Amino acid sequence: MCKILISGLLLTLAGAAQTPRRAPAPVRKPMPPAPKSDVTPPETRKDFLIEKISVDGLQRYKPAQVIKVSGLKVGDVGSKEIFDKAQARLVEAGVFANTGYRYEPGQSGKGFALTFEVKELDQVYPIRFEGLQRPDSELRDALAETDPLFGQLIPATQPVLKRYVKALKDYMNTTDVTAKVVTDNADKLTVVFRSSQAALAIAEVDFTGSKEFRPEDLRNKVASLMVGVAYSETRVREILDAQLRPYYESKGLVRVKWTKISSEPVKDVTGFRVNVTVDEGPAYGLQAVEVAGVNLVKELVAETKLKTGDVFNYDAVEQGKDKISKYLQRRGYIRVKVTNERAYNDEKKLVTVKYLVTPGSQFTFRSLKIEGLDLLSEPPIRKMWSLKEGKLFNAEYPTKFLNDIREQQLFDHLGEETKAKLNIDDKANAVDVTLEFKGDQPKKKSLILGAPPPED
Repeated sequence: MCKILISGLLLTLAGAAQTPRRAPAPVRKPMPPAPKSDVTPPETRKDFLIEKISVDGLQRYKPAQVIKVSGLKVGDVGSKEIFDKAQARLVEAGVFANTGYRYEPGQSGKGFALTFEVKELDQVYPIRFEGLQRPDSELRDALAETDPLFGQLIPATQPVLKRYVKALKDYMNTTDVTAKVVTDNADKLTVVFRSSQAALAIAEVDFTGSKEFRPEDLRNKVASLMVGVAYSETRVREILDAQLRPYYESKGLVRVKWTKISSEPVKDVTGFRVNVTVDEGPAYGLQAVEVAGVNLVKELVAETKLKTGDVFNYDAVEQGKDKISKYLQRRGYIRVKVTNERAYNDEKKLVTVKYLVTPGSQFTFRSLKIEGLDLLSEPPIRKMWSLKEGKLFNAEYPTKFLNDIREQQLFDHLGEETKAKLNIDDKANAVDVTLEFKGDQPKKKSLILGAPPPED
């Protein structure tokens, strides 16, 4: 078996192993000369074909993508020189940290079994288009058409960026395309393909096709996040999904789509007008509410206050997560996590909501510490505290306790900074509470039951 490896630059390890000649066995009579063999070593035989091609070391890419870039296919003539050129094409693709290959006789013994060995680059980034005046989906399709290795995430190597810039220029018949890696939201890097017009920001937004909401109401919902932002279809869709989708889903319009997004320069203003076409779709109803992950299914479903048969309401469904969390936190599950998923019945226009609960461990109350009160004020406050050591911890109780004290007006101008701090011991599943009192001391009426007020 032969094996060729490259790390960074194309290195060629040539030379085939040779076996030592054996001395011919002695013979008594001269033998007629043996006919010449027509079997030629695979390295030199011109019609020795490739029977199989495989790829080792892939994480994101599929074998078919890599094989297509190599330029080889099963049935092609194979040789070391041909394999070297195929490997060079993989290096030039700019998506691998290392490449190599090995080959051996195929299963039939009449051809090659070729294996490419690759290591993908670890750093890959999402892409965005700015100012290119074409829908994002159209531009992504154009890149995928020219490069089998194109995907949602790409390496930011010079060969890749150069190849994609050229593909976009050829597709759009323009010279005004550049590529740059920028820091996006949350300090994430993004590869941006843009034109010189990308510096133009969104100046206006308009909507067509909306029946449930007036265009001006939609504009007001997104104006603060969209106007003044550099235009790209990706960014516009992100803002629409974050700001307007919940707005529509609060009316049961769970299949709302932004069917078309276009832009045009605004006269007398340096910027773009973005036009959004809305397809609201029909309103859906609530078919069922389910809970998974805990045994308190009936209680938690009731706690959400959602009613089957009602119009689906995004806000009410999201509030259901909070209600389930608080219900369980009052019963000691202070690390509970709740998510939800939906199942759509498009024929009947119904939605089933399923809450997925990860309750975690139950915690107990361990100790109470009070800070900021004098020796006369602290004992009665401690006596008012009803949560007993070793009992399940009610996460709402400390805050409710302080609110009750405020309502009883036991303190003059009790500071807003007065608060309860929780020290959570995950190993012991226990909680220590510290009440921090900040503000005036108690009123003249003593907090000590039955005792006279303290002297000035």
